[in-house]
Amino acid sequence: MKKLICTLIISLLLCVFKTHAQSDLCISSIFRDYGKQKGVTLVELSKDMLKGYNITFYKSITFKDITPYQSIILECLNNDKISHKARKIQEIVDDGKIISAYYQLPETHQKDKKILKRYILYKRGAKDKATLVYIEGYLDADQMIEMLFKP
Repeated sequence: MKKLICTLIISLLLCVFKTHAQSDLCISSIFRDYGKQKGVTLVELSKDMLKGYNITFYKSITFKDITPYQSIILECLNNDKISHKARKIQEIVDDGKIISAYYQLPETHQKDKKILKRYILYKRGAKDKATLVYIEGYLDADQMIEMLFKP
């Protein structure tokens, strides 16, 4: 009976960690701390919606005015890029500030031996609007770019 209970607890913990895989990233605090602020839109898509895209997790946060949050977001982007040894696919810097970034984090291996790829995207638009996106899935970088920029 003890063995069964331990197995159930471990299984539940693994499920919790799997559904919050971005929690090891600094940007997870951006989603958590600012997702319900006025002027901010938080989007998390269900697995059912993502199924056809080879994506297992999608979360984005859009700020109507990035100004009050810009320094913490750029700090988190830089921290995650360095501490997780992210591959820089694209990065555009203007006046010393990142205005667009596309990073691929190191792959993780799932229990079923599939390789999960993780991406962070950031784009600052006109009138101080900005979007931060975290994606997990089985897409390689080229497939991700094709999907994002497909007409």
